[in-house]
Amino acid sequence: MESISGGVISRGLVVDSGERLDVRSGGTVIETTVSGEGSLLYIFDGAVASDTTAKDAGTLGVVSGGVASKATINGGTLYVWNGGVANNITASDYAYMNILAGGVVNDITMNTSNANVWLENYGTVNNATLNNNCSATVYGNATINTATVNTGGHMRVESAGTVNHVEVNSGGSMSVSGGAVANDITANSQCRIYVSEGGIMKDTIVNSGGVVSVYKGGIVKGNLEIASGGKMTLEAGGIIDFTVAEQKSADTALINDISRISGNSAVYTLTVSANQASGDYVLAGNAAAFDKTITVKTDEEELGELTVGGNFTVGGVVYSLNLVDSNLTLTLDGPPELDVTVSQKESLDYEFVVKISEPASLQYKINDGEWQDADGTTIAIAQNGTYSFRAEDLTGNMSEVVTKEISDLVFVNPEKVETVAGKTSWTPVKDAEGKIYCRLQFNTPWIISKRR
Repeated sequence: MESISGGVISRGLVVDSGERLDVRSGGTVIETTVSGEGSLLYIFDGAVASDTTAKDAGTLGVVSGGVASKATINGGTLYVWNGGVANNITASDYAYMNILAGGVVNDITMNTSNANVWLENYGTVNNATLNNNCSATVYGNATINTATVNTGGHMRVESAGTVNHVEVNSGGSMSVSGGAVANDITANSQCRIYVSEGGIMKDTIVNSGGVVSVYKGGIVKGNLEIASGGKMTLEAGGIIDFTVAEQKSADTALINDISRISGNSAVYTLTVSANQASGDYVLAGNAAAFDKTITVKTDEEELGELTVGGNFTVGGVVYSLNLVDSNLTLTLDGPPELDVTVSQKESLDYEFVVKISEPASLQYKINDGEWQDADGTTIAIAQNGTYSFRAEDLTGNMSEVVTKEISDLVFVNPEKVETVAGKTSWTPVKDAEGKIYCRLQFNTPWIISKRR
């Protein structure tokens, strides 16, 4: 076994069958060829390799912080482990690449003849292209960020693997299963995507000629856009989840045209957050023929079931499902929410400012007094005590009562000498009409209000 380190730069080395070369901290190798059964080139922490070729069963290993750039894997093997980094990789002719334990590959192109990359255990690939008869397997908490799958290429996402921003082109395919997640996926003409038990595909575009098949236990969620000529088929037990939890009521439809989804035995669910805001949420367009039952849930529990025209109430919130201009629409009608703060006016008086989550009438009371209708959404602070607030919306839903304690409001007689906040005297202040002001001390600042 040979070793290079400590500032040594070597160019044009050949590592033949049965030989091993280790490049350690400070070492650099350029234009190295690793060829033949049992030939090994390892790049360790602090070492650099560039323009490397691993062929005919030769192996390039990038480990523990080593860096390799511009490598060609032609029938050879690439290992990127334990924090190693490889940049600009081209693979072909039965090349095998294993990215794991925090290894990172940036920019990999896989060409003909069954090149294969396997990611696991927090391995990461950023920007991958899979061409004819090449494949990528993303497994066990590994991730691919940005990928293109072309004719004959196949991407498998399994067992808690994750892929983000993948475009599958004509003749390419992708499968998602076993707790894996595929985010931001585009299915182009003549491609195939399969989502099966435990697989999740989120935020998907199916263009004309693209085909997506969802099998039992597979889930499609988030935004789904299906173009004319695009096809999504839900087999028995395939799941469409209307993911309202990430939506605002003003957002466009989660599914642009639900009539382009086929399958009579599909499962429909609807996920809301535990504190989902009231409002109208458009689930799907072109839904005049929709006649399925939707199970409404949070991530923690099932809340109820809805069909078009139906409703149920949980926790004071009314959930209803209707068709509005052929759009499948969920309406949440819950009690208003209040946000009460203390503000200082230009006159230096203090007041409560109440923000209400929806149109509603505001009431307040002081201590154990009677509820009073507020004139607007500001309430003057005139005395110490417990201030309570509530609001009723247009459909009669009453908010929870919000209380605020005021205990440090101090009135100071300007005609006497008193000690307040360290001041032992005060000169009376008069306005243009000669009226005397008094001061209210509240949480250190001064309030000036006119004596009536």
